[in-house]
Amino acid sequence: MSKRSYLWLFFALIAVCASGTAARADLKLVNTSAPRDILLAEQPAADPTTLGVLKVEEMTRADFPIKLATNREAEGDVFAIGEALSLTFTSEKDCYLTVVDFTPGGNMLVLFPNKWVADNFVAARQVIRIPQEGATYTLKVGGPTGTDVVKAIATSRKVDVLDPANQQLAGPFAVIKDKRSATRDLLLLDTAGAASPDQPAATEASTASPPAEPLQWSAAAVTVHATGASPDDGGFGVIASDGWVIKAWTDAETAKIGQKIFLKFHTNRPCRLESLVNRGTSGQENVLLPAGSTPELAPHTVNTLPAGSDTWAFEISGPAGLDTIVARLKTPDDRTAEVSLKIKVTE
Repeated sequence: MSKRSYLWLFFALIAVCASGTAARADLKLVNTSAPRDILLAEQPAADPTTLGVLKVEEMTRADFPIKLATNREAEGDVFAIGEALSLTFTSEKDCYLTVVDFTPGGNMLVLFPNKWVADNFVAARQVIRIPQEGATYTLKVGGPTGTDVVKAIATSRKVDVLDPANQQLAGPFAVIKDKRSATRDLLLLDTAGAASPDQPAATEASTASPPAEPLQWSAAAVTVHATGASPDDGGFGVIASDGWVIKAWTDAETAKIGQKIFLKFHTNRPCRLESLVNRGTSGQENVLLPAGSTPELAPHTVNTLPAGSDTWAFEISGPAGLDTIVARLKTPDDRTAEVSLKIKVTE
């Protein structure tokens, strides 16, 4: 057997050295005494648009309880390409709803309000369905394989969380023309609650005097996975165990050697990432978390690694092939579960 057949793909952790210079460190691999180098270098600044989208995906707040779900919630929101998709939303408080879909192809679609339902007011405990009952259209999961992040943002009063001038109607839904501007609009919600009544952070949709009470808002997300003919397609993994649903995926189904990637997690229960390893084709394992790092994962939102404050990154170092990433998670009551995903690497 050739020497190359024993090689396997691993990820390199990129970290900032205290001195600011690059250095090398060794990592002991499971089932072998041979060391494996980890490249240490400064993490470059992320593209502003990418960073903005990540922050919006991670937005989490619960001024009042809301819930967003798909028609395949019990199956971990996994759909075959071409399968019908529907969403349901409920709130414990009267609110105004905006639902945005971040697609694997990098687009942003406004699913609600839409061409047929322009009024986005939702009464407390009212069930909103997308498509609505009696609708003359259906939603079907399209290609490519991968993961959509669908975000529901509910506000206590009517505000334009997205600029109407930045939207272009495409069928029943609006497409965001400038993603960078849109993410800035959404992120303004983080300061809206603290804004003074005469200087609200979000744009008031009415010319009437703003209410004295600060704006309240809540956000919830579901991740919709589109799978192809092969279980290796899509770059994601899902596990459901006694009501605990965990999802893991990458921001790219296929990655090139030298490319830096993000790993993302969605869980319906608070938990901690106990370990993260890459299992190569040789059966060896490569640890992907810095020593002593066990990140906490918030429920009902997207958790991204590395986070914006981290000074390390995941980098594909080759060779080309198919690798498996395994994450082990633990809840505060000591329940544990593992979720795995595969990623294709090309030259």
